[in-house]
Amino acid sequence: EFKNIKIEKNIILKLIPLFKKRSSSIEEIQEKIFKIFERSYNYKSEERNALNTLNTHKSFVIKEISSIVDWNEYIIDEKLKYILEKLDLKFKQLGQPLRLIISGSLNGPSVSKLMEIIGKDLSLKKINQNW
Repeated sequence: EFKNIKIEKNIILKLIPLFKKRSSSIEEIQEKIFKIFERSYNYKSEERNALNTLNTHKSFVIKEISSIVDWNEYIIDEKLKYILEKLDLKFKQLGQPLRLIISGSLNGPSVSKLMEIIGKDLSLKKINQNW
């Protein structure tokens, strides 16, 4: 558990439908959700490679995400599109590393939706700690 971040029931209830389609059991859903609240991740080489491709843009990406005021899926999505445009990247080059940092997995639900649900504070904590 992160300091000052309670794993709130309403966050978990919002995350369940997000992982439901991508999971084959309740245990798998639970595992994916609890992984989001882990302090840090041990990345496999494939995951580390995906993250490394974005390293040169780390401070720009963090600055842009930090600048979001209205923290909702639509605004986060628009900001990610802006970052992609500015850095001339394909979505996978930004989406996968961000999803990895946030959820501990390269693949999964919409990264904007995930960030909206867990909130700005936890999203930024995870980006700073796991990148």
